Amino acid sequence: MGQKVPGEKPLSFQEYTGISSSWLQKRPKLPSRNWLIFLSTTAAILGLYAYDRKQCKQIHEHYVEKVKHLAEAPLSSSDFARKVIVYGSKWPGDEDSQRAMKYFRKYVKPILVAAAVDYDMINGRHHGDLADLVAEKIKIGRRIDLGLEPPPFQPPLPIPGLRAEEARRRESEGGIIIVGRHTFKEFMHGLKRGWTEPPYVVDKQELLAHELANDGVFDETITQDEGEPTLQPSSTLLPPKNSALGSHFGMPPLSSQPPRTSVQSKTATEDPKLLVPPSNIPNLPPLLLLPFTNLIGFTLIPRMIWDFFNRRHDVRNGAEAAYTLITTSPRPLRGPLSAREDGLDEVETSPGSDLSFDLEAEKYYKLGSVPDEIEKARKSYYEALRPKIATARELARGTRAPTKDEQNHPPPTEVELRAERMKKELRWRSNLVGSHIIDPATPVAWDPRFAGALSIYSTFKRQND
Repeated sequence: MGQKVPGEKPLSFQEYTGISSSWLQKRPKLPSRNWLIFLSTTAAILGLYAYDRKQCKQIHEHYVEKVKHLAEAPLSSSDFARKVIVYGSKWPGDEDSQRAMKYFRKYVKPILVAAAVDYDMINGRHHGDLADLVAEKIKIGRRIDLGLEPPPFQPPLPIPGLRAEEARRRESEGGIIIVGRHTFKEFMHGLKRGWTEPPYVVDKQELLAHELANDGVFDETITQDEGEPTLQPSSTLLPPKNSALGSHFGMPPLSSQPPRTSVQSKTATEDPKLLVPPSNIPNLPPLLLLPFTNLIGFTLIPRMIWDFFNRRHDVRNGAEAAYTLITTSPRPLRGPLSAREDGLDEVETSPGSDLSFDLEAEKYYKLGSVPDEIEKARKSYYEALRPKIATARELARGTRAPTKDEQNHPPPTEVELRAERMKKELRWRSNLVGSHIIDPATPVAWDPRFAGALSIYSTFKRQND
């Protein structure tokens, strides 16, 4: 039975349940000081989070309402929905190569989907991959136009959308979305390479194989005492730094003769006219430059916390970019205000030029010293390569029996070591060139022929307040 309060008759249910009458007479009081701090802090954090997400939802619904009527417009049986190409690349210093594409999918894609705009996403996993892809795509088109390469398959029946002319027209009318300044630099570099370099086929692996074949890493000599072949006793196994692919990996100088690996490359090298870049460039699809910054590092944690409670700015920026692409018309791209006559690669990036797009994002790059890191990795790899080569040759020639550990885990053969070395050298050289492209000290690649061929959608200022 509950404790009875003097002078008060307990209720009937209290007599049978044992509930004290003092429980019903308890008066509320203020929490303690610690509880007040905890409750106020928690309420403030939850309030900021709820308000921000509510604003995100309202902004998203607002822009969806503005473009959804485009998705309801009927299309004829021979028409296709508008299609854009989205380019992204790895952010400097981040191991996740999909950051730019995640930003697009989260903030821009919903508005495009609401407007029934199709898209293709192309992402570079490593620095320089996107530049190589853009350059090779342009060269393939040039080879087809010059008759050096057969055009893609053309159906015998006139199926809508499968003709080469219709595909090019659809691509030019669709547009290109470039996520971040680092992607913009790679895109412009690949664009310049594609319209400047000869259009012949170049096999990077074959060029590198010819170069590595004469560097002496896998050479061996016959000693006079034992008469058995041994590894060349050189001071270092590192390949020479002055390589044919060092300064412009993937394409030899214009004056050199690359290996003739196909009929197309042979025809291109024998015709001097093909070595001269075209004087005019056809109009390219209009560009939408989407600002993007990826925060990395312990010192930027306060900024990351601030961004977590202000996602509405990213939602507004992405929705506004998609709305600009859908509803506005492009304008000509403004190139550099001045350029050096002795080198078109070194141009002035001024605020009045579109090449200064998202320039403030470069201060958040975490490039470090890529050449030093690659040189360190090379030195470590080649120091460990010598005993691996010796072990592979000893086991292949039967000069010694394999150990128990080698029987359980067979070491790589000499063929596998050569293939591994080829793969590593390709990646090291590509990373070296790619890091140079996106380096803040490297300006955006520019060619005077781009002035009349490139157009962009009117850029907007990033909203962060």
